[in-house]
Parts: sequence; C-alpha cells; structure tokens
Amino acid sequence: MKTKFILTVDVETRTHGDSNQDISGVIPGYPGNFGIERIMDLLEEQQARGTFFLNVYEIAKRGEDVVRSAARLIHD
Repeated sequence: MKTKFILTVDVETRTHGDSNQDISGVIPGYPGNFGIERIMDLLEEQQARGTFFLNVYEIAKRGEDVVRSAARLIHD
C-alpha cells in the first residue's frame, strides 16, 4: 500500500506584516518568489497538488484586491 499525503496551505498574513511579502512571497533584496506561486510550482514539479485555504478575514486587514488576487492565482 502506498503512503498518501495531503498538503494544505494557509494563506494569511501576520498582524503587522506586508501582504506582498506574506501572501505573494516577494522579499525585497531576494530574487524569485517564495509565496503561493513557488509552492504551486514545487508541487507541480512533483506531480502533486495542494489545498490552499484563504482566510476571508484578510479582506478587512489587507483589502479585497489582495485576497482576490491570491484566489485568482490559485484558481488559474
């Protein structure tokens, strides 16, 4: 019997963080992306999928555009 894994990712920000860093994974001074896109790329390289949980309460903290952008990225 093969071992199966379920990978889940919580998409949320820190209380005083930068949503561009926390959700998008863009870190000033570092090349590349360490956020949602990178996680999905790594999963795809392994022919795997993950379940991404978006925190709807982020809309109040970061705005609808940030959460909508993350949702579209994951969906696409």
